Amino acid sequence: MTAEPVLIAADLAMLPLAVGLAGGLAVFLLGMELLTDALKLLAGGSMRAILARLTANPLRAALTGVFVTAVIQSSSVTTVLVVGFVSSGLMSLAQAIGIIIGANVGTTITAQVIAFKVTRVALALVAVGFFAGFLGRRPAISRGGRGLLGLGLIFLGMNIMAEATGPFRDHDTFTALLAAIHRPWAALLAGALFTAMIQTSSGTTGLVIIFASQGLIPLETGIAIILGANVGTCVTAWLAALGKSADARRAALAHVVINLIGALLWLPALPLLEELVVLLVPAGEDLAAMAAAAPRRIADAHSIFNIANLLLFIGFTRPLARLLTVLVKDRPEVESGAPRFLDPLLLKTPALALFRVRLELGHLTRIVRDYAGAFPAAVAAGPNAVRELGERDDDIDRLHAAIVGYVAGLSTRELATDESGLIGCYLATANYLEQIGDTLATNGVAVSATLSREKRAIAAMTLPAPLTRLVDLVNDSLIDLQKLFDQDETEAGRRIVRRKGEVVELMKAASDDLMLRLRQGGESLIPVYRAESDFLDLQRRVFYLTRRIAKTMLEAGRIIEVRQQAETKP
Repeated sequence: MTAEPVLIAADLAMLPLAVGLAGGLAVFLLGMELLTDALKLLAGGSMRAILARLTANPLRAALTGVFVTAVIQSSSVTTVLVVGFVSSGLMSLAQAIGIIIGANVGTTITAQVIAFKVTRVALALVAVGFFAGFLGRRPAISRGGRGLLGLGLIFLGMNIMAEATGPFRDHDTFTALLAAIHRPWAALLAGALFTAMIQTSSGTTGLVIIFASQGLIPLETGIAIILGANVGTCVTAWLAALGKSADARRAALAHVVINLIGALLWLPALPLLEELVVLLVPAGEDLAAMAAAAPRRIADAHSIFNIANLLLFIGFTRPLARLLTVLVKDRPEVESGAPRFLDPLLLKTPALALFRVRLELGHLTRIVRDYAGAFPAAVAAGPNAVRELGERDDDIDRLHAAIVGYVAGLSTRELATDESGLIGCYLATANYLEQIGDTLATNGVAVSATLSREKRAIAAMTLPAPLTRLVDLVNDSLIDLQKLFDQDETEAGRRIVRRKGEVVELMKAASDDLMLRLRQGGESLIPVYRAESDFLDLQRRVFYLTRRIAKTMLEAGRIIEVRQQAETKP
């Protein structure tokens, strides 16, 4: 009867320790989030530009992945970003795989920083970062301050966890729990599950370093948990790829395959890896000396196996890309109005999120262009064909709503002046594209209904040369608009703007020709006159909306160019 009260008392005694561990981990993760957000805000635009200039060299792609992830401290964001490039055709799947391999090495920077004995300056970093972040007037100083605040909170969380875990050494329940994962495969699984739950491998790394430095887990178990963290970190990118394009799912699967195979290859070689890091970081034989050396050894092991995996997989990026292309089939596009590039994970990085909005506007432009291209034939075929074609306007409306909603969420973030300007340009562009769809849907039904009542069709009439040329010119403008989005071809946008004079002349010539035919044909041509006038007005509206989009996107291009020039200044 006395055992039960003793057990309850022991469990109650463990409660403050568990609270201290959980609180320290929460402070650590908050610091990681602040640091990562600050780095992404400071370097988001530059990172996109660096990725966009990649060549087909796999090694260069991997080194770029190392650099980008080391700067923005998020392999998940790096993976999601390259998926967008692959989906838009700006990067091959093999290049994306190279970057993903490099991203794993970039994440080891966190472990290396944590392993250094810099926790004593935690409160100093918190103080300096707080005042710089919230009192700094310049955005760069403010964001840099918040990054320092995040770094300070990381070290403060490490201190809190270290103090909380000290007494765990003598607690039977906790030591029994750790003993359950002493086998390497169990430790690997525990690391994967915990990382998948908190969605950051850096949090797992920090916790492992604390446990190892307190002598709570042996070095081999700590390394196995870090191996599992490499697998668990794939969950974020995999979730982001669900429901996305085949290329998005291929890149996410590549992340899983590389990290899982890498972990399984190293699992039987853990004793060898342990011996290697012990040689690199020598220490005494007593428990205190080994515990003191544990953080450096775990950080080095983390770097060694990720660098080794990079060297192992870098030569197989193209074969792996071909294999994934076979395994993950392209699915027929059921709903073209569904967004392809709008990923909520990137909302914390406005520069990258805005780039994805631009890609989505290109997607919307393709739907609008296809709609406009099929429109004349549908009008000629009759009202039923026009109504059937009008379903594309529903796709336009759905995608327009998705873009506006995404931009609305982005506008609540901390934005630079140029980013606010881009949001205005992109919203206006989305609205103009949606208006083109509405114009085609509304006017198309009216024109086709008029012709149908008179048992006539535009295809059956001898269209005047000016009107035929106007239709071609509007179609050419929509093609140029697509080039402006897909290839960032500014000259295509300028061509659209310059066409105004030619369009005005063609409209006048078409209108004069229509009036002449009406005078010659009398009342019998009134329905045709009405339908052809509506068709002429529709072409005018589509062109002027297209021209507004071109001017707006050229202005957006100037904003981006000014920003890039500012970023490259010493």
